Amino acid sequence: MAESEAGAKRKYRLFSSPGRGGLGFDPKKTAVLFIEMQNEFTTEGGKLHGQVREVMALNNMLDKASVLAHEVRKLGVKVFHAPITFAGDGSDNPNKHLGILAGCDFDKLFERGSWNAAICDVMQPVPGDVVVEGKRGLSAFPETDLEQHLIANKIETIALSGFMANCCVESTMRDAFEKGFNVVTLTDCVATTSLAGYKAAVDITYPFFSTPLNAASFVANLKASVALDNSSIVAPAPKRAKSQQSHPKPSFAMTEIADSVYQVGPWFVDVRQSAVGEKIVLGSGAKELRRYLTFAEASGMMGSGICARCDAVYTEKMPTEGSTTEPFGWLCNMVVVRLPEPDGGCLVYSPVLGADNTLDSVASALKERNLLPVRIIVAPTPQHHLALQDYQKMWPDAFFICGKASGQMPPLTRKRRDLRFDGVMFNDSNGEVQLGAPVCDREGAATDSDGGDKRATMLNLLQTVFDICIVDDNRSGEIIFMHQKTNTLILSDLLYKSNADVVGPGGSTNHYTTPEWFAEGQQELFYGYPQDNSHGLLPAYRTHPRMRSIDIPGTRRSLDKILAWPFVKALACHTDPMNGADAVELIKKAWAWVWDK
Repeated sequence: MAESEAGAKRKYRLFSSPGRGGLGFDPKKTAVLFIEMQNEFTTEGGKLHGQVREVMALNNMLDKASVLAHEVRKLGVKVFHAPITFAGDGSDNPNKHLGILAGCDFDKLFERGSWNAAICDVMQPVPGDVVVEGKRGLSAFPETDLEQHLIANKIETIALSGFMANCCVESTMRDAFEKGFNVVTLTDCVATTSLAGYKAAVDITYPFFSTPLNAASFVANLKASVALDNSSIVAPAPKRAKSQQSHPKPSFAMTEIADSVYQVGPWFVDVRQSAVGEKIVLGSGAKELRRYLTFAEASGMMGSGICARCDAVYTEKMPTEGSTTEPFGWLCNMVVVRLPEPDGGCLVYSPVLGADNTLDSVASALKERNLLPVRIIVAPTPQHHLALQDYQKMWPDAFFICGKASGQMPPLTRKRRDLRFDGVMFNDSNGEVQLGAPVCDREGAATDSDGGDKRATMLNLLQTVFDICIVDDNRSGEIIFMHQKTNTLILSDLLYKSNADVVGPGGSTNHYTTPEWFAEGQQELFYGYPQDNSHGLLPAYRTHPRMRSIDIPGTRRSLDKILAWPFVKALACHTDPMNGADAVELIKKAWAWVWDK
Protein backbone atom coordinates (compact mmCIF):
# COMPACT_ATOMS: atom_id res chain seq x y z
CA MET A 1 0.00 0.00 0.00
CA ALA A 2 2.77 2.41 0.99
CA GLU A 3 4.67 1.62 -2.23
CA SER A 4 1.51 2.20 -4.28
CA GLU A 5 0.90 5.54 -2.58
CA ALA A 6 4.48 6.59 -3.23
CA GLY A 7 4.04 5.74 -6.90
CA ALA A 8 0.89 7.83 -7.07
CA LYS A 9 2.73 10.77 -5.53
CA ARG A 10 5.53 10.49 -8.04
CA LYS A 11 3.05 10.39 -10.90
CA TYR A 12 1.14 13.50 -9.80
CA ARG A 13 3.92 15.85 -10.86
CA LEU A 14 4.54 15.62 -14.57
CA PHE A 15 7.80 17.58 -14.64
CA SER A 16 10.82 16.88 -12.49
CA SER A 17 12.35 19.71 -10.47
CA PRO A 18 12.51 22.61 -11.16
CA GLY A 19 9.37 22.30 -13.32
CA ARG A 20 8.54 24.61 -16.20
CA GLY A 21 7.00 27.52 -14.27
CA GLY A 22 8.15 31.09 -14.78
CA LEU A 23 9.82 30.49 -18.12
CA GLY A 24 8.93 31.74 -21.59
CA PHE A 25 6.83 30.05 -24.26
CA ASP A 26 7.44 27.61 -27.08
CA PRO A 27 4.24 27.81 -29.18
CA LYS A 28 4.54 24.14 -30.16
CA LYS A 29 4.44 23.22 -26.46
CA THR A 30 1.77 25.73 -25.42
CA ALA A 31 -1.99 25.30 -24.97
CA VAL A 32 -4.76 27.77 -24.21
CA LEU A 33 -7.47 26.24 -22.04
CA PHE A 34 -10.88 27.92 -22.21
CA ILE A 35 -12.81 26.97 -19.08
CA GLU A 36 -16.61 26.91 -19.06
CA MET A 37 -17.18 29.26 -21.98
CA GLN A 38 -20.78 28.09 -21.93
CA ASN A 39 -24.09 29.86 -22.44
CA GLU A 40 -24.88 29.53 -18.74
CA PHE A 41 -22.21 32.19 -18.17
CA THR A 42 -21.63 33.95 -21.47
CA THR A 43 -25.03 34.56 -23.00
CA GLU A 44 -28.24 36.42 -22.21
CA GLY A 45 -30.65 33.79 -20.93
CA GLY A 46 -27.96 31.84 -19.10
CA LYS A 47 -28.80 31.47 -15.42
CA LEU A 48 -25.45 32.93 -14.33
CA HIS A 49 -25.01 35.55 -17.02
CA GLY A 50 -26.47 38.38 -14.98
CA GLN A 51 -24.01 37.69 -12.16
CA VAL A 52 -20.90 37.82 -14.35
CA ARG A 53 -22.02 40.41 -16.93
CA GLU A 54 -20.38 43.38 -15.18
CA VAL A 55 -16.91 41.84 -14.96
CA MET A 56 -17.20 40.42 -18.48
CA ALA A 57 -17.86 43.94 -19.75
CA LEU A 58 -14.97 45.39 -17.74
CA ASN A 59 -12.41 43.90 -20.15
CA ASN A 60 -14.68 42.88 -23.03
CA MET A 61 -13.43 39.45 -22.10
CA LEU A 62 -15.56 37.26 -24.37
CA ASP A 63 -14.59 39.11 -27.55
CA LYS A 64 -10.95 39.11 -26.47
CA ALA A 65 -11.07 35.37 -25.77
CA SER A 66 -12.61 34.69 -29.19
CA VAL A 67 -9.94 36.77 -30.97
CA LEU A 68 -7.27 35.08 -28.86
CA ALA A 69 -8.43 31.61 -29.93
CA HIS A 70 -8.15 32.56 -33.62
CA GLU A 71 -4.75 34.22 -33.13
CA VAL A 72 -3.08 31.40 -31.24
CA ARG A 73 -4.28 28.69 -33.62
CA LYS A 74 -2.41 30.49 -36.42
CA LEU A 75 0.74 30.43 -34.28
CA GLY A 76 0.64 26.67 -33.74
CA VAL A 77 -0.76 26.79 -30.20
CA LYS A 78 -3.20 24.02 -29.24
CA VAL A 79 -6.65 25.19 -28.12
CA PHE A 80 -8.44 23.25 -25.38
CA HIS A 81 -12.02 23.66 -24.11
CA ALA A 82 -13.14 22.47 -20.68
CA PRO A 83 -16.93 22.67 -20.28
CA ILE A 84 -18.61 21.52 -17.08
CA THR A 85 -21.81 19.46 -17.26
CA PHE A 86 -24.04 17.50 -14.89
CA ALA A 87 -26.70 14.84 -15.23
CA GLY A 88 -30.25 16.14 -14.90
CA ASP A 89 -30.63 14.52 -11.50
CA GLY A 90 -27.25 15.80 -10.27
CA SER A 91 -26.08 12.26 -9.56
CA ASP A 92 -22.56 12.98 -10.90
CA ASN A 93 -22.07 16.20 -8.91
CA PRO A 94 -19.10 15.37 -6.64
CA ASN A 95 -20.02 17.69 -3.74
CA LYS A 96 -23.65 18.68 -4.25
CA HIS A 97 -24.41 19.88 -0.73
CA LEU A 98 -21.59 22.40 -0.26
CA GLY A 99 -20.64 25.74 -1.73
CA ILE A 100 -20.74 26.49 -5.41
CA LEU A 101 -21.40 22.89 -6.40
CA ALA A 102 -24.46 22.94 -4.13
CA GLY A 103 -25.62 25.96 -6.12
CA CYS A 104 -25.12 24.07 -9.36
CA ASP A 105 -27.33 21.27 -8.05
CA PHE A 106 -30.04 23.48 -6.53
CA ASP A 107 -30.41 25.72 -9.60
CA LYS A 108 -30.00 22.89 -12.13
CA LEU A 109 -27.05 24.57 -13.80
CA PHE A 110 -25.09 23.19 -16.77
CA GLU A 111 -27.48 20.28 -17.40
CA ARG A 112 -25.92 18.00 -19.97
CA GLY A 113 -27.50 18.34 -23.39
CA SER A 114 -29.15 21.69 -22.65
CA TRP A 115 -28.58 25.00 -24.43
CA ASN A 116 -27.26 26.39 -21.14
CA ALA A 117 -24.46 23.81 -21.02
CA ALA A 118 -23.43 24.29 -24.67
CA ILE A 119 -20.22 26.15 -25.50
CA CYS A 120 -21.28 29.60 -26.72
CA ASP A 121 -21.31 30.45 -30.41
CA VAL A 122 -18.20 32.65 -30.51
CA MET A 123 -16.09 30.04 -28.69
CA GLN A 124 -17.14 26.96 -30.65
CA PRO A 125 -14.35 24.38 -31.05
CA VAL A 126 -12.90 23.92 -34.53
CA PRO A 127 -11.21 20.83 -36.00
CA GLY A 128 -7.91 20.31 -34.24
CA ASP A 129 -9.13 21.70 -30.90
CA VAL A 130 -9.39 19.44 -27.86
CA VAL A 131 -12.65 19.28 -25.89
CA VAL A 132 -11.98 17.98 -22.38
CA GLU A 133 -14.41 15.31 -21.21
CA GLY A 134 -15.53 14.60 -17.67
CA LYS A 135 -15.35 17.97 -15.88
CA ARG A 136 -17.77 17.85 -12.95
CA GLY A 137 -15.83 19.73 -10.28
CA LEU A 138 -13.93 22.99 -10.05
CA SER A 139 -10.48 22.13 -11.37
CA ALA A 140 -10.33 20.87 -14.95
CA PHE A 141 -7.95 18.06 -13.93
CA PRO A 142 -9.71 15.59 -11.58
CA GLU A 143 -11.38 12.67 -13.37
CA THR A 144 -11.09 14.29 -16.81
CA ASP A 145 -8.93 13.49 -19.83
CA LEU A 146 -7.21 16.88 -19.72
CA GLU A 147 -3.87 15.58 -18.47
CA GLN A 148 -3.90 12.76 -21.01
CA HIS A 149 -4.33 15.24 -23.87
CA LEU A 150 -1.69 17.60 -22.48
CA ILE A 151 0.84 14.78 -22.35
CA ALA A 152 -0.10 13.54 -25.83
CA ASN A 153 0.44 17.03 -27.25
CA LYS A 154 3.72 17.55 -25.31
CA ILE A 155 2.35 20.66 -23.62
CA GLU A 156 4.54 22.49 -21.10
CA THR A 157 2.77 25.87 -20.88
CA ILE A 158 -0.96 26.25 -20.13
CA ALA A 159 -2.68 29.62 -20.51
CA LEU A 160 -6.05 29.87 -18.77
CA SER A 161 -9.17 31.81 -19.75
CA GLY A 162 -12.82 31.57 -18.75
CA PHE A 163 -15.05 31.31 -15.69
CA MET A 164 -14.87 31.92 -12.89
CA ALA A 165 -11.68 33.84 -12.25
CA ASN A 166 -11.66 32.99 -8.54
CA CYS A 167 -13.17 29.52 -8.79
CA CYS A 168 -12.65 27.07 -11.67
CA VAL A 169 -9.88 29.09 -13.35
CA GLU A 170 -8.10 29.46 -10.02
CA SER A 171 -8.56 25.79 -9.10
CA THR A 172 -7.18 24.66 -12.46
CA MET A 173 -4.29 27.10 -12.12
CA ARG A 174 -3.33 25.66 -8.73
CA ASP A 175 -3.44 22.06 -9.97
CA ALA A 176 -1.44 22.87 -13.10
CA PHE A 177 1.14 24.67 -10.97
CA GLU A 178 1.46 21.67 -8.64
CA LYS A 179 2.01 19.39 -11.62
CA GLY A 180 4.94 21.52 -12.77
CA PHE A 181 3.41 23.25 -15.80
CA ASN A 182 4.32 26.78 -16.79
CA VAL A 183 0.97 28.43 -16.01
CA VAL A 184 -0.24 31.70 -17.54
CA THR A 185 -3.42 33.42 -16.40
CA LEU A 186 -4.97 35.67 -19.05
CA THR A 187 -6.19 38.49 -16.87
CA ASP A 188 -8.47 40.19 -19.39
CA CYS A 189 -10.00 36.91 -20.56
CA VAL A 190 -11.49 35.80 -17.23
CA ALA A 191 -14.55 36.95 -15.29
CA THR A 192 -16.44 36.26 -12.08
CA THR A 193 -19.42 37.50 -10.07
CA SER A 194 -17.88 40.63 -8.52
CA LEU A 195 -15.17 43.16 -9.21
CA ALA A 196 -13.75 42.53 -5.73
CA GLY A 197 -13.46 38.81 -6.44
CA TYR A 198 -11.85 39.49 -9.81
CA LYS A 199 -9.31 41.92 -8.36
CA ALA A 200 -8.41 39.59 -5.50
CA ALA A 201 -7.77 36.73 -7.92
CA VAL A 202 -5.85 38.70 -10.54
CA ASP A 203 -3.81 40.94 -8.23
CA ILE A 204 -3.18 38.66 -5.25
CA THR A 205 -3.78 34.96 -5.93
CA TYR A 206 -2.68 34.53 -9.55
CA PRO A 207 0.91 35.73 -9.02
CA PHE A 208 1.45 32.98 -6.43
CA PHE A 209 0.84 30.22 -8.98
CA SER A 210 1.15 31.68 -12.48
CA THR A 211 2.40 34.42 -14.76
CA PRO A 212 -0.48 36.89 -15.16
CA LEU A 213 -0.59 38.44 -18.64
CA ASN A 214 -3.20 40.17 -20.74
CA ALA A 215 -4.14 38.56 -24.04
CA ALA A 216 -2.28 41.05 -26.25
CA SER A 217 0.95 40.55 -24.32
CA PHE A 218 0.58 36.76 -24.39
CA VAL A 219 0.12 36.77 -28.18
CA ALA A 220 3.02 39.20 -28.65
CA ASN A 221 5.33 36.85 -26.73
CA LEU A 222 4.19 33.90 -28.84
CA LYS A 223 4.82 35.88 -32.03
CA ALA A 224 8.30 36.80 -30.79
CA SER A 225 9.03 33.12 -30.22
CA VAL A 226 7.73 32.19 -33.68
CA ALA A 227 9.84 34.96 -35.21
CA LEU A 228 12.95 33.42 -33.68
CA ASP A 229 11.96 29.99 -34.99
CA ASN A 230 11.51 31.42 -38.47
CA SER A 231 14.75 33.40 -38.50
CA SER A 232 17.81 32.02 -40.18
CA ILE A 233 19.44 29.65 -37.73
CA VAL A 234 23.12 28.96 -37.69
CA ALA A 235 24.56 25.91 -36.01
CA PRO A 236 25.57 26.52 -32.39
CA ALA A 237 29.27 27.09 -31.96
CA PRO A 238 31.25 24.62 -29.90
CA LYS A 239 31.91 25.43 -26.26
CA ARG A 240 33.78 28.70 -26.16
CA ALA A 241 37.30 28.92 -24.96
CA LYS A 242 37.79 31.23 -22.02
CA SER A 243 37.98 34.85 -23.14
CA GLN A 244 41.53 36.16 -23.41
CA GLN A 245 40.54 39.79 -22.93
CA SER A 246 41.33 41.56 -19.67
CA HIS A 247 38.54 42.37 -17.21
CA PRO A 248 39.30 45.92 -15.98
CA LYS A 249 37.09 47.11 -13.10
CA PRO A 250 36.41 50.74 -12.23
CA SER A 251 37.50 52.06 -8.85
CA PHE A 252 34.90 53.38 -6.42
CA ALA A 253 34.42 57.12 -6.87
CA MET A 254 31.89 59.95 -6.77
CA THR A 255 32.00 61.73 -10.12
CA GLU A 256 30.05 64.79 -11.24
CA ILE A 257 28.64 63.79 -14.63
CA ALA A 258 26.64 66.97 -15.22
CA ASP A 259 25.68 70.01 -13.15
CA SER A 260 24.00 68.62 -9.99
CA VAL A 261 24.19 64.99 -11.22
CA TYR A 262 26.71 62.54 -9.74
CA GLN A 263 27.50 58.89 -10.35
CA VAL A 264 28.65 57.01 -7.25
CA GLY A 265 30.21 53.56 -7.25
CA PRO A 266 30.52 50.90 -8.24
CA TRP A 267 29.62 48.80 -5.20
CA PHE A 268 29.98 45.03 -5.28
CA VAL A 269 26.64 43.23 -4.83
CA ASP A 270 27.03 39.57 -3.86
CA VAL A 271 24.37 37.64 -5.81
CA ARG A 272 24.35 34.96 -3.12
CA GLN A 273 22.37 37.36 -0.92
CA SER A 274 18.58 37.24 -1.04
CA ALA A 275 15.64 38.54 0.96
CA VAL A 276 13.99 35.74 2.93
CA GLY A 277 11.13 36.92 5.10
CA GLU A 278 12.44 40.07 6.77
CA LYS A 279 16.12 39.17 6.61
CA ILE A 280 18.92 39.32 4.08
CA VAL A 281 20.31 35.80 3.92
CA LEU A 282 23.66 34.76 2.45
CA GLY A 283 23.38 31.44 0.61
CA SER A 284 25.94 29.00 -0.74
CA GLY A 285 25.56 30.22 -4.33
CA ALA A 286 24.03 26.95 -5.56
CA LYS A 287 20.49 28.32 -5.85
CA GLU A 288 21.56 31.26 -7.99
CA LEU A 289 23.79 29.18 -10.28
CA ARG A 290 21.01 26.60 -10.79
CA ARG A 291 18.58 29.40 -11.65
CA TYR A 292 20.84 30.67 -14.42
CA LEU A 293 21.30 27.14 -15.79
CA THR A 294 17.52 26.63 -15.79
CA PHE A 295 16.99 29.83 -17.78
CA ALA A 296 19.57 28.72 -20.32
CA GLU A 297 18.01 25.29 -20.74
CA ALA A 298 14.60 26.88 -21.29
CA SER A 299 15.71 28.43 -24.56
CA GLY A 300 16.16 24.98 -26.10
CA MET A 301 19.43 26.13 -27.67
CA MET A 302 21.79 26.23 -24.71
CA GLY A 303 23.52 29.39 -25.77
CA SER A 304 26.75 28.55 -27.50
CA GLY A 305 26.15 24.84 -27.78
CA ILE A 306 27.27 23.79 -24.31
CA CYS A 307 25.50 21.34 -22.02
CA ALA A 308 24.23 22.94 -18.82
CA ARG A 309 24.35 19.70 -16.86
CA CYS A 310 27.77 18.73 -18.18
CA ASP A 311 30.37 21.38 -18.80
CA ALA A 312 28.95 24.88 -18.29
CA VAL A 313 31.10 27.22 -16.21
CA TYR A 314 28.35 27.44 -13.60
CA THR A 315 28.04 23.66 -13.41
CA GLU A 316 31.77 23.41 -12.79
CA LYS A 317 31.51 26.07 -10.05
CA MET A 318 28.46 24.52 -8.37
CA PRO A 319 29.25 24.08 -4.65
CA THR A 320 29.02 20.63 -3.15
CA GLU A 321 26.73 19.91 -0.22
CA GLY A 322 27.84 21.89 2.82
CA SER A 323 30.25 24.14 0.92
CA THR A 324 29.90 27.61 -0.60
CA THR A 325 31.27 29.40 -3.61
CA GLU A 326 33.45 32.46 -3.39
CA PRO A 327 31.48 35.74 -3.53
CA PHE A 328 30.18 36.52 -7.04
CA GLY A 329 27.94 39.17 -8.50
CA TRP A 330 27.57 42.61 -10.04
CA LEU A 331 29.22 45.99 -9.66
CA CYS A 332 26.49 48.62 -9.29
CA ASN A 333 26.47 52.40 -9.55
CA MET A 334 24.00 54.81 -8.01
CA VAL A 335 23.04 58.31 -9.11
CA VAL A 336 22.73 61.32 -6.80
CA VAL A 337 20.88 64.44 -7.96
CA ARG A 338 20.93 67.79 -6.17
CA LEU A 339 17.39 69.01 -5.49
CA PRO A 340 16.44 72.67 -5.93
CA GLU A 341 16.39 75.26 -3.21
CA PRO A 342 14.98 76.40 -0.87
CA ASP A 343 14.89 72.90 0.65
CA GLY A 344 17.89 71.56 -1.27
CA GLY A 345 19.32 68.19 -0.34
CA CYS A 346 19.45 65.34 -2.80
CA LEU A 347 17.71 62.37 -4.38
CA VAL A 348 19.45 59.00 -4.38
CA TYR A 349 18.62 56.57 -7.21
CA SER A 350 19.48 52.87 -6.73
CA PRO A 351 21.37 53.30 -3.43
CA VAL A 352 24.73 51.63 -2.86
CA LEU A 353 27.17 51.42 0.03
CA GLY A 354 30.76 52.62 -0.05
CA ALA A 355 33.86 50.65 -0.97
CA ASP A 356 34.20 49.72 2.72
CA ASN A 357 30.63 48.30 2.68
CA THR A 358 29.34 51.04 4.98
CA LEU A 359 27.50 54.33 4.45
CA ASP A 360 30.07 56.45 6.27
CA SER A 361 32.21 57.19 3.22
CA VAL A 362 29.11 57.91 1.11
CA ALA A 363 27.73 60.30 3.75
CA SER A 364 31.09 62.10 3.93
CA ALA A 365 31.18 62.52 0.15
CA LEU A 366 27.64 63.89 0.13
CA LYS A 367 28.46 66.31 2.94
CA GLU A 368 31.62 67.50 1.22
CA ARG A 369 29.56 68.45 -1.84
CA ASN A 370 26.79 70.10 0.20
CA LEU A 371 24.23 67.49 -0.94
CA LEU A 372 22.73 66.67 2.44
CA PRO A 373 20.13 65.96 3.62
CA VAL A 374 19.15 62.90 1.61
CA ARG A 375 15.49 63.70 0.98
CA ILE A 376 14.31 61.07 -1.53
CA ILE A 377 15.53 57.51 -2.07
CA VAL A 378 14.36 55.57 -5.12
CA ALA A 379 14.65 51.80 -5.51
CA PRO A 380 14.03 51.62 -9.29
CA THR A 381 13.33 47.87 -9.49
CA PRO A 382 12.70 45.06 -6.98
CA GLN A 383 16.31 43.89 -7.40
CA HIS A 384 17.85 47.15 -6.15
CA HIS A 385 17.24 46.92 -2.41
CA LEU A 386 20.23 45.49 -0.54
CA ALA A 387 21.48 48.86 0.80
CA LEU A 388 18.06 50.26 1.71
CA GLN A 389 18.12 49.27 5.37
CA ASP A 390 21.38 51.16 5.94
CA TYR A 391 19.93 54.27 4.29
CA GLN A 392 16.75 54.07 6.35
CA LYS A 393 18.78 53.90 9.54
CA MET A 394 21.02 56.85 8.63
CA TRP A 395 18.32 59.03 7.01
CA PRO A 396 15.02 57.99 8.62
CA ASP A 397 13.26 61.16 7.48
CA ALA A 398 13.97 60.54 3.79
CA PHE A 399 11.05 59.67 1.52
CA PHE A 400 11.44 56.09 0.26
CA ILE A 401 9.96 55.15 -3.14
CA CYS A 402 9.70 51.80 -4.88
CA GLY A 403 7.86 50.66 -8.00
CA LYS A 404 4.65 48.65 -8.21
CA ALA A 405 6.50 45.97 -10.21
CA SER A 406 4.16 43.14 -11.28
CA GLY A 407 2.63 39.79 -10.52
CA GLN A 408 5.73 38.16 -11.99
CA MET A 409 8.08 40.12 -9.74
CA PRO A 410 6.58 41.21 -6.41
CA PRO A 411 7.24 44.81 -5.34
CA LEU A 412 9.54 45.70 -2.47
CA THR A 413 6.55 46.50 -0.25
CA ARG A 414 6.07 42.71 -0.13
CA LYS A 415 9.66 41.56 -0.59
CA ARG A 416 11.11 43.82 2.15
CA ARG A 417 8.45 44.12 4.83
CA ASP A 418 11.19 45.08 7.27
CA LEU A 419 11.47 48.44 5.52
CA ARG A 420 9.22 51.50 5.44
CA PHE A 421 8.18 52.75 2.05
CA ASP A 422 6.42 56.09 1.70
CA GLY A 423 5.17 55.79 -1.87
CA VAL A 424 4.74 53.34 -4.74
CA MET A 425 5.32 54.70 -8.24
CA PHE A 426 3.25 53.27 -11.10
CA ASN A 427 1.37 54.06 -14.31
CA ASP A 428 -2.38 54.52 -14.03
CA SER A 429 -4.83 53.21 -16.64
CA ASN A 430 -4.19 56.29 -18.78
CA GLY A 431 -0.42 55.80 -18.69
CA GLU A 432 0.13 58.73 -16.31
CA VAL A 433 2.74 58.37 -13.56
CA GLN A 434 1.25 58.25 -10.06
CA LEU A 435 2.71 58.01 -6.56
CA GLY A 436 0.32 55.87 -4.56
CA ALA A 437 0.10 54.50 -1.06
CA PRO A 438 2.53 51.72 -0.06
CA VAL A 439 -0.28 49.37 0.99
CA CYS A 440 0.93 45.78 0.86
CA ASP A 441 -1.10 43.72 -1.66
CA ARG A 442 -2.86 46.93 -2.77
CA GLU A 443 0.20 48.85 -3.93
CA GLY A 444 -0.69 52.19 -5.44
CA ALA A 445 -4.00 52.50 -3.59
CA ALA A 446 -5.35 56.01 -4.05
CA THR A 447 -5.80 56.68 -0.36
CA ASP A 448 -4.55 55.53 3.02
CA SER A 449 -4.95 56.79 6.58
CA ASP A 450 -2.32 59.49 6.06
CA GLY A 451 0.46 60.51 3.73
CA GLY A 452 -1.64 61.43 0.69
CA ASP A 453 -0.75 65.13 0.78
CA LYS A 454 2.94 64.36 1.26
CA ARG A 455 2.93 61.98 -1.69
CA ALA A 456 1.25 64.60 -3.87
CA THR A 457 3.91 67.13 -2.85
CA MET A 458 6.71 64.68 -3.57
CA LEU A 459 5.32 63.73 -6.97
CA ASN A 460 5.03 67.40 -7.86
CA LEU A 461 8.67 67.96 -6.84
CA LEU A 462 9.83 64.95 -8.85
CA GLN A 463 7.94 66.03 -11.95
CA THR A 464 9.44 69.52 -11.61
CA VAL A 465 12.97 68.12 -11.64
CA PHE A 466 12.57 65.02 -13.85
CA ASP A 467 10.69 63.51 -16.74
CA ILE A 468 9.53 60.11 -15.44
CA CYS A 469 8.77 56.82 -17.16
CA ILE A 470 7.69 53.55 -15.57
CA VAL A 471 8.59 50.73 -17.96
CA ASP A 472 5.27 48.98 -18.49
CA ASP A 473 6.76 45.51 -19.01
CA ASN A 474 4.66 43.45 -16.57
CA ARG A 475 7.95 42.50 -15.00
CA SER A 476 10.22 44.81 -13.00
CA GLY A 477 8.37 48.07 -13.75
CA GLU A 478 11.67 49.95 -13.80
CA ILE A 479 11.52 53.62 -12.78
CA ILE A 480 13.49 55.79 -15.24
CA PHE A 481 14.20 59.52 -14.93
CA MET A 482 15.53 62.25 -17.18
CA HIS A 483 17.00 65.18 -15.27
CA GLN A 484 15.42 68.14 -17.04
CA LYS A 485 18.08 70.72 -16.19
CA THR A 486 20.92 68.71 -17.76
CA ASN A 487 19.03 66.28 -20.04
CA THR A 488 20.66 63.32 -18.29
CA LEU A 489 18.94 59.93 -18.60
CA ILE A 490 19.02 57.87 -15.39
CA LEU A 491 18.20 54.16 -15.63
CA SER A 492 19.00 50.93 -13.83
CA ASP A 493 18.68 47.69 -15.84
CA LEU A 494 17.24 48.74 -19.20
CA LEU A 495 20.79 48.27 -20.50
CA TYR A 496 23.29 45.77 -19.11
CA LYS A 497 26.04 46.69 -21.56
CA SER A 498 27.17 49.69 -23.54
CA ASN A 499 29.67 47.54 -25.41
CA ALA A 500 28.65 44.15 -26.80
CA ASP A 501 32.29 42.98 -26.81
CA VAL A 502 32.64 43.20 -23.02
CA VAL A 503 32.38 39.82 -21.30
CA GLY A 504 29.32 39.95 -19.06
CA PRO A 505 27.61 43.26 -18.19
CA GLY A 506 29.80 46.32 -18.55
CA GLY A 507 30.60 49.60 -20.22
CA SER A 508 32.72 50.89 -23.04
CA THR A 509 35.86 50.06 -21.06
CA ASN A 510 35.05 48.50 -17.70
CA HIS A 511 33.52 45.21 -16.68
CA TYR A 512 30.79 45.18 -14.03
CA THR A 513 30.81 41.47 -13.16
CA THR A 514 33.16 39.73 -10.75
CA PRO A 515 34.98 37.37 -10.44
CA GLU A 516 35.97 36.54 -14.00
CA TRP A 517 34.34 33.09 -13.99
CA PHE A 518 30.96 34.67 -13.18
CA ALA A 519 31.33 37.03 -16.15
CA GLU A 520 32.43 34.15 -18.39
CA GLY A 521 29.40 32.13 -17.27
CA GLN A 522 27.01 34.96 -18.10
CA GLN A 523 28.58 35.36 -21.52
CA GLU A 524 28.55 31.63 -22.17
CA LEU A 525 24.85 31.13 -21.39
CA PHE A 526 23.15 34.39 -22.28
CA TYR A 527 25.04 36.45 -24.86
CA GLY A 528 25.94 36.08 -28.51
CA TYR A 529 24.20 32.76 -29.14
CA PRO A 530 22.25 31.91 -32.34
CA GLN A 531 19.02 33.95 -32.50
CA ASP A 532 20.26 36.50 -29.95
CA ASN A 533 17.61 39.19 -30.29
CA SER A 534 19.43 41.92 -28.29
CA HIS A 535 22.62 42.04 -30.38
CA GLY A 536 24.67 40.98 -27.39
CA LEU A 537 23.58 43.91 -25.21
CA LEU A 538 21.15 42.19 -22.84
CA PRO A 539 21.17 38.73 -21.26
CA ALA A 540 18.78 36.25 -22.87
CA TYR A 541 16.86 35.89 -19.61
CA ARG A 542 15.66 39.47 -20.17
CA THR A 543 14.73 39.13 -23.83
CA HIS A 544 14.39 35.55 -25.06
CA PRO A 545 10.70 34.54 -25.28
CA ARG A 546 11.57 30.98 -24.22
CA MET A 547 13.06 32.26 -20.97
CA ARG A 548 10.88 35.20 -19.99
CA SER A 549 7.53 36.71 -20.89
CA ILE A 550 7.00 40.46 -20.71
CA ASP A 551 4.32 42.88 -21.84
CA ILE A 552 5.78 43.60 -25.27
CA PRO A 553 3.25 46.29 -26.31
CA GLY A 554 3.65 48.01 -22.93
CA THR A 555 7.44 47.88 -23.17
CA ARG A 556 7.29 49.33 -26.67
CA ARG A 557 5.15 52.27 -25.48
CA SER A 558 7.55 52.96 -22.64
CA LEU A 559 10.62 52.87 -24.87
CA ASP A 560 8.95 55.22 -27.34
CA LYS A 561 8.37 57.65 -24.47
CA ILE A 562 11.99 57.44 -23.30
CA LEU A 563 13.45 57.80 -26.79
CA ALA A 564 11.39 60.95 -27.33
CA TRP A 565 13.26 62.66 -24.49
CA PRO A 566 16.15 64.97 -25.52
CA PHE A 567 18.81 63.39 -23.32
CA VAL A 568 22.45 64.13 -24.06
CA LYS A 569 23.99 61.89 -21.40
CA ALA A 570 22.95 58.57 -19.87
CA LEU A 571 23.80 56.77 -16.63
CA ALA A 572 23.00 53.10 -15.95
CA CYS A 573 23.72 50.92 -12.95
CA HIS A 574 26.03 48.42 -14.66
CA THR A 575 27.81 50.46 -17.36
CA ASP A 576 30.18 53.35 -17.78
CA PRO A 577 28.57 56.77 -18.47
CA MET A 578 27.26 57.15 -22.04
CA ASN A 579 26.59 60.09 -24.28
CA GLY A 580 23.00 60.54 -25.37
CA ALA A 581 23.39 59.60 -29.03
CA ASP A 582 25.14 56.35 -28.12
CA ALA A 583 22.50 55.52 -25.50
CA VAL A 584 19.70 56.06 -28.03
CA GLU A 585 21.31 53.66 -30.49
CA LEU A 586 22.06 51.09 -27.77
CA ILE A 587 18.45 51.09 -26.53
CA LYS A 588 17.12 50.81 -30.08
CA LYS A 589 19.51 47.96 -30.82
CA ALA A 590 19.02 46.03 -27.57
CA TRP A 591 15.22 46.25 -27.73
CA ALA A 592 14.69 46.28 -31.51
CA TRP A 593 12.69 43.06 -31.28
CA VAL A 594 9.82 44.75 -29.38
CA TRP A 595 9.17 46.92 -32.45
CA ASP A 596 9.34 43.96 -34.86
CA LYS A 597 5.99 43.18 -36.45
